[in-house]
Amino acid sequence: MQFFNVTMPYNADDIDGEGTYSTTVRAADTDHAKRLCATEMADSGQREFDSDSDREAYIDEHAEGWADVYATADQLTQDMSTVFADQLFPDGVKREINLEVLGQILAQNRELVIGTSVPDLNAERRDVTRYALESLVELLSSPESADRAADAAQADRHIEVAKELLKLIPQIDDTVIRKARALDRLMGELVEMGFATDDPINGGDCVDSIAQIYERLAKQFPR
Repeated sequence: MQFFNVTMPYNADDIDGEGTYSTTVRAADTDHAKRLCATEMADSGQREFDSDSDREAYIDEHAEGWADVYATADQLTQDMSTVFADQLFPDGVKREINLEVLGQILAQNRELVIGTSVPDLNAERRDVTRYALESLVELLSSPESADRAADAAQADRHIEVAKELLKLIPQIDDTVIRKARALDRLMGELVEMGFATDDPINGGDCVDSIAQIYERLAKQFPR
C-alpha cells in the first residue's frame, strides 16, 4: 500500500466540461487508487443518485475512465530534488533520495523541523545525548586519555564528529548536565578521600573536605 495523487473529471465523457476532482488516497496500485477516488467523488455531494445501482455505475465508469494518477512519494522526491538541490546535491549530480532514511532523520529532528516542543522524554534524551557527547570530547581531549595515546589522529576525528553532532542538539536548559558533571566531580573527590578503598580515612580531614564540597555545590545549585 502506498499513497497516490489522483485527478479525474466529474464527467467521464467530457474531460474539460465540468471540471475535475483531486484527492490523495492510500491504495495497492493505480487501478485501486482510481476506484477509491471515484468512490470519494461519488460521495462528495456534487451529484445526487436515484439509486445505489446508479451510484455504483457512476463509480465504475470513472474508475475505468481517464485519470491522472501518480505515486505521491515519486512526486515528493522530485519536488525535494528541485527545492533542496543545493543542500542535497552540492556537486550538481542528482541522486535517488531514500525516503525511509529521510523519515528517520525527520523523526529524530522533529522539534527543529516543525518548530514545536517534543515530549519530555525526548528532551531528556537530548540532554543525556548532549552530556555524553560533551563528556566524550572532554575525555578524548585529555593528555592522559588512553584512546589519545593509542591513536591521537583518530581521537581528534572523534572529537570533531562529536562537536558536529552537538551543533544539531538544541540546548534549552543545561541544569541536568551541570548537575551530572557536579556529581561526577563529587564522586571523584570522594574516591580521592579514600571512600573507594579499604584504607583508613582521617575523620577530621574528611569532615572538612565534605564541608567544602557542600559549600561549593550549594553556591552552584542554590536550594
